[in-house]
Parts: sequence; C-alpha cells; structure tokens
Amino acid sequence: QALRSPGSTLKPLVYALGFEGGVVRPDTLLEDLPRRWGDYAPENYDRAFAGRLTVADALRQSLNAPAVAILDQVGPLRMAAAMKAAGAPPRLPPGAAPALPLALGGAGVTLRELVTLHARLPQVVERRAAEAALAALVQPWPGPPGVAWKTGTSWGGRDAWAVGQDRRHA
Repeated sequence: QALRSPGSTLKPLVYALGFEGGVVRPDTLLEDLPRRWGDYAPENYDRAFAGRLTVADALRQSLNAPAVAILDQVGPLRMAAAMKAAGAPPRLPPGAAPALPLALGGAGVTLRELVTLHARLPQVVERRAAEAALAALVQPWPGPPGVAWKTGTSWGGRDAWAVGQDRRHA
C-alpha cells in the first residue's frame, strides 16, 4: 500500500509509447551519451554511458538518457495519462506537473498499481507497441522462458523492484 518510486520499472511504458507514436522503433539506432534537458541531466546507474546502440538494447540495459529522450518526444502528460488509464495514477508532489523524471520513476505508485500497469500495458497502448517493448525484455537467463521482466531502483536506492509478465500473468 506504500507509495514508492518505481524507478526503471516504468521504462517499458515509455518505450511502448515511443513505438506507438512512431518516435522510435526497436531497431532505431541512438546514442547513450551525457545529455541535459534544462537543469535535468540523468545518469545511468553505473554513471557510465553506452554510446551507440539500438533502442531495444537501450531498454534491455535500462539506460536512462535514452528513456528520457523518448519521453521528451512523447510528452510526460501522455505518459501520466497512460499510467492513470492503466490503474497506476502517478502521485506527484503537490502542485507538480508530470515532467521528464517520470521516465525514471519520478512519481509514487503502489506495488499493486505497478503490477496492474504492467498487466494492462497492451490495453493502454497499441498491442504491437506493447509487445515490441516487452519482447526486448524477454531474456533467456535468468528467469523462466517467455517472461518479460524489468527491474528498477527507487530514488535514493531505498527500494528494489522486479516486475515480470508473460501473455497470461503479471
């Protein structure tokens, strides 16, 4: 029931919205390099940058700047609306509007809401866009075959998350 930052577990939604909007495709090449959006300059967890890679690899590696760049094109309001439609309304500080940190978990959700969002992903974005995002997260190891899974760490490293799904379960 506690509201927590879901960290990178929101990235599948960011990428699915990017696929749906035609902003990127899984095979689109991009650069993971230091970038700034005004005062906002996200870094990766390891503080390193991966350079040139595909969008699918950026999602698989959970890189931060590419996710923020995609959300910048999609729009934080669109993501907030999708989260609400999926049953996971983003809790923001009083008076705050959805902004780019939302791509990296910059809002509060409960565990139940996060699982619901993942289960409803193909209902809040085009099915093919959701499936493309989830396909990038299906890895042969670790975990059972056919399960797309995403980890995330909350702001300040307080919580560690892992959400998995297949065609029938989240």
